[in-house]
Amino acid sequence: MGTKILWRLSQQKNNAHHDDTATNTDNPTTTTTKNQRHFEEEELEFHRIRKLQRMDEILKDQNNNLHDDGQSPSLIITTPPQRPLTEIINQSLVVGQEVALTAILLAVHREIVIHEESQELDTSNNGPLNDLSQKSSLAMLIVYATLLIIVYYNRQSSTRNQQQQQRRKIAIVRLSDGLFLAALLRFISGVLRTLTASYSTDTVYALAISGMAIHLLACDYKYANGVLSVDVEGVPSTNTSPAHPRPAFLGGTVSLNAAFFSTVLLVSRIKSNASSYAFVSSVVTLFAFYPASRHNIAGSYPNTIWGSPCFIITFTLSLAAWLLISSFEKLLFGSLQLLLFVISPCLQWRLQRHKQIITGPWDIAHIHISK
Repeated sequence: MGTKILWRLSQQKNNAHHDDTATNTDNPTTTTTKNQRHFEEEELEFHRIRKLQRMDEILKDQNNNLHDDGQSPSLIITTPPQRPLTEIINQSLVVGQEVALTAILLAVHREIVIHEESQELDTSNNGPLNDLSQKSSLAMLIVYATLLIIVYYNRQSSTRNQQQQQRRKIAIVRLSDGLFLAALLRFISGVLRTLTASYSTDTVYALAISGMAIHLLACDYKYANGVLSVDVEGVPSTNTSPAHPRPAFLGGTVSLNAAFFSTVLLVSRIKSNASSYAFVSSVVTLFAFYPASRHNIAGSYPNTIWGSPCFIITFTLSLAAWLLISSFEKLLFGSLQLLLFVISPCLQWRLQRHKQIITGPWDIAHIHISK
C-alpha cells in the first residue's frame, strides 16, 4: 500500500514537471535548468522509493518468520521441576536460625544491662554476672548445648567431605584464629566499651536494631543452605585453597559487618570489661565462625527436616530466644517464625506451578565444557 502511494506521488510530480516545461518553451535556458533540477529530484525520489520498498520486504520477511501466537522460533519457555514442600521448609530453617540468633543477641544484652543496674542499686548483692534469672540461665545452657551439637555435626560433615590432612590444616588455622581473637578482644574490650559511649541510649538501640535488620536482609542464605556461589568462569567458589588453607568468609560480608556494627554499639552500654569481652566473643563465634559450619552441615544433610541437624539447631536456638524475650516479643517472634516455617513455604510450594523460565536471544551466552 505504501509503495503504491509513493508511485502516485511520483506520477503527480512528473505531470507537474511536464506542465512547467510546456509553459516555459519561450526561454530555452530556463527550461534546460528546470529540466535538470527536475531530473535530479526524480532520481532522488526513485532511490527513496526503492529504499522504502526494501524496508517493506524486510518487514514482510520478519512477519512471515513469526508463529501464529506471535512468538519467535528462538523463544523457549520451560517449566522448572517442582520442589517438594519438605525441601522448601528445610531451606527456610536457616532464615529462622538467623532470626533466633538476632533475638538472642539483643535479649542477652538487655539481661546484662539489667543485671548490672540491679547490682548498682542493691550493694548487698555482689554475686557474679552468671547470677541471672532462672529462664535466662536455662536459655544460655541451651545455647551452649547447641554449640556442642554444631561442633559434633560439623566434625561429621568435615569427615565426609574433606581429607584428613586438609581437616588438620583447617583445624590449626581455626584454632590459631580463635586464640588470636580471644587475646585481642580481651585487651581491647575496654576500648570497645568507650567507642560509642557519647551516643545517647535511644540512638544506640535504634542503630543496633537497624544494623541487625540489615544483617538479616544481607545474609547469604544460599551459602547457608550448603550451596556454593559460582564465579564468572563458572567455577564454584570455595572458602579454602591448598596454597592458603585459611578459610574465607563467604556468608555475606555486608551481613557480618552489620552484625559487628551493632555489637560495637551495644557494648558501649555494658559497664564491665569482662561482660563486654564475653559478649563480643559470643558474637564472633555465632556470626563469624558458625556460618561456615552451618554450610558444611547443610551440604551434608540436604532435603531432610525431622531429626536433621539443621532442624535441631533451629529448634534449640528458637527455644533459647523464646525464654529470653518478653511476652509481647514472644508474640512477634512466634508470628515471624510461623510466617517463615509454615505460611511462606506453603505459598511458595503452591505458586511454583505457575513459574516459567523464558529464554531467548537476549540472554547472555554461557559456555558449557563437557568433561
